[in-house]
Amino acid sequence: MRILQLCHKPPLPATDGGCMAMHAVTKGLQQLGYEVNIISLHTKKHPFRENELSEEYLTATQLKDVYVDTEVNWVEAYSSLITRDSYNLSRFFTPDFDIELTKVLKKEVYDIVHLESLFMCPYIETIRKYCDSKIVLRAHNIEYKLWQRRAKNEKNFLKGKYKSYLSNELKKYEVHFFGLVDGIASITDQDLSEIQSLGIETPIVTIPFGLNLEAFQQEDSQLEENSVFHIGSMDWDPNIEGLEWFLNGVMPALKKKNADINFYLAGKKSIELQENKKFNEATIVGEVPSSIDFINSKDIMVVPLQSAGGMRIKIVEGMALGKPIVTTSIGAEGIEAEDGKHLLIANNEEEYIDAILKLRSDSAFKKRISANAKQLIQDKYDRKKIIKKLASFYQTLLSE
Repeated sequence: MRILQLCHKPPLPATDGGCMAMHAVTKGLQQLGYEVNIISLHTKKHPFRENELSEEYLTATQLKDVYVDTEVNWVEAYSSLITRDSYNLSRFFTPDFDIELTKVLKKEVYDIVHLESLFMCPYIETIRKYCDSKIVLRAHNIEYKLWQRRAKNEKNFLKGKYKSYLSNELKKYEVHFFGLVDGIASITDQDLSEIQSLGIETPIVTIPFGLNLEAFQQEDSQLEENSVFHIGSMDWDPNIEGLEWFLNGVMPALKKKNADINFYLAGKKSIELQENKKFNEATIVGEVPSSIDFINSKDIMVVPLQSAGGMRIKIVEGMALGKPIVTTSIGAEGIEAEDGKHLLIANNEEEYIDAILKLRSDSAFKKRISANAKQLIQDKYDRKKIIKKLASFYQTLLSE
């Protein structure tokens, strides 16, 4: 089977959860013996770093990259209010990518064209024009739901109105594109149910993010007791929003109850927050060479998301390494985890404080949560098992 994977940002280096999810698909399909070629956009936020990629990877994927300027242009954003276009999507369309895609489709024949996220859907018309491949959309999130939550949490009235508008326009486009593809690979069961509730009849299956479990080995020899931590990309608004809430309300109360507790923040762009007074309660580590080593060195993971969607890959990674995790209901979405068994769910400051102190004071409870979390990932989120399910879905579509 030959697959063309279209990505809205480079899968490697895997600088965030979205990149990791895309690379997991590439690597998993290759390990099954399928040929996977990639055409990827790159942006100022997600640049193409060819010097960090192996020759083996570049040769195997025949990777082609195209730059697109996705920086917010307020003139274009305002004009979209008049033209009724979805500005979120139009920023990812560039004639240069369309030309490169056309060249590839005229030269090569593929069984499947795999679209990574809604942002690649504006290229469906070109795909249909130049090939007969089945088109599969990998739905990383339900984008309009994400913007609904952002609008709800926005304190600025005008920004809230604009985000609400973006959400409504995205919903129209999302429903439209769901009906144009041949199959949808949702990343969570919740997203699958949401898509079906919209009246979409396109074949759909849940394909969650899967880990290469061999790479995730728990190591406690360097563990720092009394540490709480977060790791994630700090150029993503929901992460900043959630951590500001946590550092403003939860950490000061924890410090009063347990003065020796330390909070660490690591991840892309986190070092730039050192001058932000809202992050005074955090020891900012910056982008770490190995997320696995960093996670292994710390005790309790917190993911205090207030708005987002899809599946939080860092939670899956933390669970694979046996970390006790405290997150919100939103943070836990898409993961088959039970509150009080695999992780702890806390949706307000008091619940967050109680959850962390419970883990600190009851070592037997913490060990049980950690062991259950690790077992869940081994049972449900093994990449080899998950990618076989995706390949089976491809085969079903091809046989129709």
